Order: sequence, then structure tokens, then C-alpha cells
Amino acid sequence: MELIIMSENFEKDMRKIVKRIKERGIKNANKSKKTTKRNREENL
Repeated sequence: MELIIMSENFEKDMRKIVKRIKERGIKNANKSKKTTKRNREENL
């Protein structure tokens, strides 16, 4: 029984972690877009 409970919690934790990583990835992607745009403007 303990193993089943552990695996259920593990799945939930993994989903949370994946969600966080995706959100963080989106934020980083937006940041890099902004910085590249800024760098292009500075180079011109």
C-alpha cells in the first residue's frame, strides 16, 4: 500500500515539476527575445 501511495504522490510531484519547468522555459524564451531585440537596436 505504501508503494502505491508513494507512486501517486510521485506522479503529482512530477506533473508540478514539469509545469514549473515549462513555465520557466516560456519566461526564459520571452527574456531572450527581448534581449536580442535590444541588442539589434544597439548594433544599428
